[in-house]
Amino acid sequence: MSKEFLNKFVADNEKKLLDFLKELISIKSPSAGEKSAAECTAKEMKKLGYENIRFDGAGNVIGELGRGGKLLLLSAHLDTAGVADPGAWSVEPYSGEIKDGKIFGRGAGDNKGALSAMVYAGKLWKELHPGADYKVLVAGTVLEEDADGYGMQALIEELPVKPSFVMVGKPSNGAINRGHRGRMEVQISVKGEGCHASTPEKGKNALYIAAKVLNALEDYAGKLPSDSFLGKASLAATLLDVKPGKFNMVPDNAVICVDRRITAGETYESVIEGFKKALPFHEVEVSCFPYKNKTWTNKSIELEKYFPSWVLPEDHPLVKAAVDAGLEAFNKNLQVGKWTVSTDGVGSMGRHGIPTIGYGPGERRVVDDHQKIADLLDAVRFYAGFCHSVKSVI
Repeated sequence: MSKEFLNKFVADNEKKLLDFLKELISIKSPSAGEKSAAECTAKEMKKLGYENIRFDGAGNVIGELGRGGKLLLLSAHLDTAGVADPGAWSVEPYSGEIKDGKIFGRGAGDNKGALSAMVYAGKLWKELHPGADYKVLVAGTVLEEDADGYGMQALIEELPVKPSFVMVGKPSNGAINRGHRGRMEVQISVKGEGCHASTPEKGKNALYIAAKVLNALEDYAGKLPSDSFLGKASLAATLLDVKPGKFNMVPDNAVICVDRRITAGETYESVIEGFKKALPFHEVEVSCFPYKNKTWTNKSIELEKYFPSWVLPEDHPLVKAAVDAGLEAFNKNLQVGKWTVSTDGVGSMGRHGIPTIGYGPGERRVVDDHQKIADLLDAVRFYAGFCHSVKSVI
């Protein structure tokens, strides 16, 4: 890779990249509401000379560069979390304001910063290596915040040729990540017998049973399995809902919501069975929460909120390709690790078994989401280098 050409490209395109990211940040794009962000990305791809730019059935935006039958996919998601309290921010959350060498706004870190870097890195790779005999696809995916990996899974299932490898741009603070724990949203339904609160002896209070369930869950949390790389599985009871929910009525039903993080070797069946064994109450039913929605293209989605863990082996050639890209771009060995959160890798490797790795500038922030401009430009260098370093293994 010509360092002189690379640095000139980055310098010449810095303002264009920041203008693109600022426009993306200004677009509110909640899960299933990504249309305008997808169209903005497609417009930028067209300016940069991408080919076969399109939206698939789920609403993912895809652009292609290069020639050949094999594919490398670079992907970051279009949707963002919301803004709970705009007053807690030091800037307007959708402004894309630039100050102190940083660009601020919802999505700057998670995940529009990485997407903007990928779009420009693809162009850089094409200019550096016009004769490459494989294609690079850059995609902005949908619904990652709501249904980790759904957009990626839908994208892969529509492609006529599956990618050989996938790079996920989820924030990693500049590290190379090769996996993460999965998760399941678990619903624990507690059945009681309702009655008027003036005569509680005539019923069976679902809240009292729920209290026993919560105590059992706290005990069970300490007995979950662990993995040497991904770490320990975990659970957290996060919500409790009761019905009928009236002050003078003994509740006949309670639902406890549990966030269950899944380590390597666990499956849908083993997670559900573990809860059943830990909760030996005949009034209790355990299930996975369903998810129903429609994408911005009006495609109906029905799935269970189970998102498997995945790990790319440490000695996989894709890890070496990513490390080599870091050496080429920065002259140093980047840290290789894992995410603590779930990503679109669920859809590529977790469900389809396609070797997947990740690198993302910055980190996730609830308030004052921002991206250091220097890190953003470094990401362009890294992604372009990665597109080339996979040449020997693709």
